[in-house]
Amino acid sequence: SARSNLLEYISRPNDVYTFIAQDGTTLVPPFSCAYNNVANGARNLAVGDEDGSIHIIDTGRDGAHPHQSIQIQAHQNAIFDICWMNDDSAMISASGDQTARLHDIETKTCVGTFCGHSGSIKSISLKFNDNNIFATAARDGAVMIWDVRCSGTTSAGGERLYRPANKLLNVHASATRTVSPKKSKYGSDGPNTASAVQYMKHNENIIASIGALDGSVKYWDVRKHGTYIRHDFPSPLATSIYTPTTKRAHGMTSMALSPDGITLYAVSSDNHIYMFNTTRLGSPVEQFGGSGFTCSSYYIKTSVSPDGNYIAAGSCNDLYVWEVNRPHRKPLIFHGHEREVTGVDWAQDIGNGTQLSGCSDDATVRTWKPNKELVQECREDERLRNMHGMVTE
Repeated sequence: SARSNLLEYISRPNDVYTFIAQDGTTLVPPFSCAYNNVANGARNLAVGDEDGSIHIIDTGRDGAHPHQSIQIQAHQNAIFDICWMNDDSAMISASGDQTARLHDIETKTCVGTFCGHSGSIKSISLKFNDNNIFATAARDGAVMIWDVRCSGTTSAGGERLYRPANKLLNVHASATRTVSPKKSKYGSDGPNTASAVQYMKHNENIIASIGALDGSVKYWDVRKHGTYIRHDFPSPLATSIYTPTTKRAHGMTSMALSPDGITLYAVSSDNHIYMFNTTRLGSPVEQFGGSGFTCSSYYIKTSVSPDGNYIAAGSCNDLYVWEVNRPHRKPLIFHGHEREVTGVDWAQDIGNGTQLSGCSDDATVRTWKPNKELVQECREDERLRNMHGMVTE
C-alpha cells in the first residue's frame, strides 16, 4: 500500500542541513522551507532562517557537505514564509521586518519590497497561474493583496517599493476577546493576528484567511483591487462553522490546499487539522490528530503531498503525516528532529517521486526520502537505526 511506501522513507545523516548565523559561529534556526516547482527535478529546497537569509539547497545531491547552497541575504529579521514563483525564476519572502520581498534567483538580488503591514508577515500565497499577484497575512490583523505590475516607487537606494493593491483590515478581529495569546521568543501573536492566507483554485478571485485566536476560516472576494481598503471591519464572503471541542478559544496556525483545489486543510491550536470542502465552506468534513500530535506554537505549518493523499504537519518534536482518505488511522511519525518542527514541505513529483522536509528549532532542516534497503538495514541494526530519522506508525 501507499502507506507502507511511506514507512520506507528515511532521513540519513547527510540529509540534515544546518546554517551558520551571520556571526559565523552559531547555528541559526530555520523557520520556513519550500521546494521549487520545476528546475533540477523540483529538488531545490529554499529555507528561510531566523537571521533573514534564504538558503537554496540541492537536496538531490548526495552527501555534498558542506552542501553547496545559494545564499541570499533577504532581510535583517526572521523569514516566516517563502514562496517560489511558478517558473522558479524568483521567490517572495515574508519577514518579521514587516515587509515582503521579491528576489531574482539568478542575480540573488531583491527586485521589489512590499510595504504596508505594521506587524510581522506570517504567510504568503501566490495567485494560481499568475506570477504578478500575491497575498500576505500579518500580525497586524491585515491581509494585503499585492500586484507586481502596479508601478512601485524607487527609493534613494535604488530599491523598488510597492504599496498594497488591496487591504483587508481586522480580518479575524473580535470586539470581545479576552484570551491571552501564546507568547514566544519572537514576539507574541496578538488576538487579531492573521496567521495565514491562501489563494483558492476553484475560484481564483477568492482568498481564504485564518486567525491566531479565531477558529474559523474566512473567504474574501478580491476580484477588484481596492475594494476593501475603506472598510475597518470588512465582511467576508463566507465563514466556516467552528464547533469547539473545548471551552478555550482556539486559533489556526496554517493552511494548505489540496493539489486539485477541492480540499482546504487548517491546523488548529486545539491539536487537530481540520479539512474543509472549498466549494461550500461550512463545518469541517473531517479532522486529523492523535498519537501525541501537538500544535505547540503558531509556527507549526502544514503541507499536502503532490498526489493529494497525505497531509503533513510539524509538531512539538516530530513531523506527522496522515492519510487523507483514512483520517481515523493513526498518523505516521517522521522521527529525527530533537525540538519543535515548524516548516514542512513536500517536493513536487515530476516523475521522480517525492520527498518531505521539515525545519526545526534544533537548528536543522531534514529531508526524508524513500530508501527501502537502508530502512531494512536500520530495522535490523540498532546502532545504525539510532543514526537515522525513521518513520514509525
